Amino acid sequence: MAKTEDAVCAIVKQQPRWVRGQWRDFIFKSLEAKAQSAVSVLGQNGRVLEYRPEVNPQPLLKQDADGLHVRAMFTQRLQDNRKWPNPVVLKITHMKPAFAPPKVETKNARFEVATKTALLTGALLDPGNASTLKSGLSIAASLIWTPATVPFPGSKGPRPPSALPASSP
Repeated sequence: MAKTEDAVCAIVKQQPRWVRGQWRDFIFKSLEAKAQSAVSVLGQNGRVLEYRPEVNPQPLLKQDADGLHVRAMFTQRLQDNRKWPNPVVLKITHMKPAFAPPKVETKNARFEVATKTALLTGALLDPGNASTLKSGLSIAASLIWTPATVPFPGSKGPRPPSALPASSP
């Protein structure tokens, strides 16, 4: 998709598994439809459910006060066993944001080894159109270690390059 396109791709995990021919309903609270908005399931034409000509699997969308409602059917038979374990992607075109999100800048992160605590700082640059905000910062452990890396809590410190797994070609 081009950066100028006003579309959103929503990745739908298969938990529970989305059975072929089954409808699913979604509500997107952060999206607002325009008059020309449309929804499709990537890889499907929205016109055919194999061996079921009486079924119209065309995805639908409707804007309500509580968000954008999307109804879609999974119609692909990508494997002979009719089980598709991968995510399904909904493409919603001609959208606009339902609100202006806040803009936050991460400033600093400092880990105190003695107390095993981390001090994280950030700044709220723009509250968007929110009248009140709840905020918080979190830290995630890195999977890449270099000699210059600061150890994370519970780690034995940075590993030298010789201890890193060999990269695959």
